[in-house]
Amino acid sequence: MSIATEISRIKGNIESAYVKAEEKGAMLPAVRNSEGLASMIESIAQSGSGWRPQVDWWDIDGILAEDTEDYEGKMIVLLSDSYVTQTINLFGASKVVLSDGAEYVADGVHRWDVTKDKACGLGYKTRFMIRYYESRSDFEYKDLRLSDALYVIFKGLKMVVLGNRAEVDCPIRGALNVEYIRFEDCDFDGSSGNFCFGFPRLRGIEGYVVQDDVSMEKMYQGTGLGEVSFLPKSPTNMSNAFTNASVEYLPYVDTGRVSNFWQCFNGSRVRVIESLDLNGCTVASGMFVSPCLVSINEIANIRMNEFKFDGCVLLNHDTLVRILNALCDYSSDMEGMHTIVFGATNLAKLSDEELAIGQDKGWTIS
Repeated sequence: MSIATEISRIKGNIESAYVKAEEKGAMLPAVRNSEGLASMIESIAQSGSGWRPQVDWWDIDGILAEDTEDYEGKMIVLLSDSYVTQTINLFGASKVVLSDGAEYVADGVHRWDVTKDKACGLGYKTRFMIRYYESRSDFEYKDLRLSDALYVIFKGLKMVVLGNRAEVDCPIRGALNVEYIRFEDCDFDGSSGNFCFGFPRLRGIEGYVVQDDVSMEKMYQGTGLGEVSFLPKSPTNMSNAFTNASVEYLPYVDTGRVSNFWQCFNGSRVRVIESLDLNGCTVASGMFVSPCLVSINEIANIRMNEFKFDGCVLLNHDTLVRILNALCDYSSDMEGMHTIVFGATNLAKLSDEELAIGQDKGWTIS
């Protein structure tokens, strides 16, 4: 083997390692070479429930713990050095302090002193912002233009999330590389919706208090979380709740009051859904375009005129039978059309006797 061939082989192996690591949620360095492998591997080990910040980031936990500013509410954000300037919007904050020493008591545009940024082994540098609030109720749930956030801590704040504006006004909207979000002594009373955690590299959430009996629209859309523990007991809306999410298992949630499931699991990695009660469902377009879904352990009250499962080709036999048993009986409805679309792959898993379970209830099965 020639030296050139050997070098090409090594480069190919390194690139393959980066590709596989990225699939597992690793933070990739700016330059993909052998020198960055160690930091990249460490970032995989920090994922999941055992997440911890990179050792060469600014220590915002320590900074917050030692901060002596006498304000009831604070928000500290670790940022990457993605931008030269930073838009400062107070949105209820009394002042904003930055890691390069700048301080703002009014809206403005800040030009970072990059010499104060801290180098990181992953090929970028970090900086931070602290926002101070006289009262916890001064916090405004609005887009703070922090798309370069890596780690966020909310402390002593009242998180008032406005239902259908939850994703649009998220304080860290567009933060594609944020890894962890922590809520410390925050008040969620009076919220009409839930915080949206749709960040593709998110590895953990701490201290969140779920709002029950409200919408979870887009709550985990596109999230990098492999599992979720913060779920409303009885949500009212699950539109886009898990669209393109990395979540693999959905534990029990009382979905009987949910009317809108639009694209709920579209493109998600969900493999197992513990329970689905579709009693209140009136919108289900694109709900089950979910190629990873294998099992729905319990399903009940399928009432809509049409339901499509042909986008779930991995559904196991027992789940398909459960779906047939969950169909409402429309055998006496001689005028209505009621259709279940399984698709050819799923139909091949069922016997004629099993298909008759649904057909005898007045359903057309295709």
